[in-house]
Amino acid sequence: MKKFRILGIIAIIAILANFIGGLDEDWKDFKKGFEEGQSGATEMYESGHHMITRVKLNVKPLSGTTVDSLNNNRVDSPLPYTVTEIETYAKPSAWYILVIGLAIPGLFFFLIGFYSLIRLLISISQPMYYAYVGLHIPAQV
Repeated sequence: MKKFRILGIIAIIAILANFIGGLDEDWKDFKKGFEEGQSGATEMYESGHHMITRVKLNVKPLSGTTVDSLNNNRVDSPLPYTVTEIETYAKPSAWYILVIGLAIPGLFFFLIGFYSLIRLLISISQPMYYAYVGLHIPAQV
């Protein structure tokens, strides 16, 4: 039984080390996503209460199309340009609403799992702590 407790503590330490070791990279991803979300956070609402979100689309010009140009009146020459990004408003799809609807209960289950992991760590480490201190705890039946 003592071997299982030691293996349990090693497993929990490995899980926590993996979690703590990935915080830096995860924080960078979170920060990038937060900044992108903050820049595109403007939402509009129609009269029918349907949410419309601002969306940026990256576009690539077709190879066979001609390049558009603007006329510069000061030097009297055309200035070529291409469009690489379009910003528009769109309604979220049903899949988006479904994913958000499933993510909220998923967060609840994640918190329950994290709480259970903490309780497991405490229950595994308590008997070892009492043995280290020198207290004798009667076996629980």
